[in-house]
Amino acid sequence: LRRENVHTQQTKELNESLVKEKEGASNSVSVLRREVAKLQMLLKDRETDIKNKEGQIATLKESLWKAQEKYVEKTKSLESKYQCIKNINQELEESLFSFKNRPVHRSRHHKR
Repeated sequence: LRRENVHTQQTKELNESLVKEKEGASNSVSVLRREVAKLQMLLKDRETDIKNKEGQIATLKESLWKAQEKYVEKTKSLESKYQCIKNINQELEESLFSFKNRPVHRSRHHKR
C-alpha cells in the first residue's frame, strides 16, 4: 500500500509538472504568435513603403524624361536661332563689304 501511495504521489507530481510545462509552452507559443503578427504587420508596412517609393521613382523618371525632351527641343530651337543670326550676320557683312567697295558715282552737279 505504501509503495502504491509513493507511486501515485510521483505520478501526481509528474502530471502537475507536465501541466506546468504545457502551460509554459502554450504561453511561449502565444508570445511567438504575437511577435510573428507584429513582424507581419511591419513587413506589410515596408511593402507599402516600397510600393510608394516605386511610384515616386516612376513619377520622377517621367518628369526627368519630359525635362530631357524639353531640353532637346530648346537646344534645337536655340541652334536654329543661332543659325539664323549667323546667316543675317553673313548677309550684313557681305552688304557692308559691297557698300564699302562700290564704285563712287559723282554727281554731275558736283563741283570740284
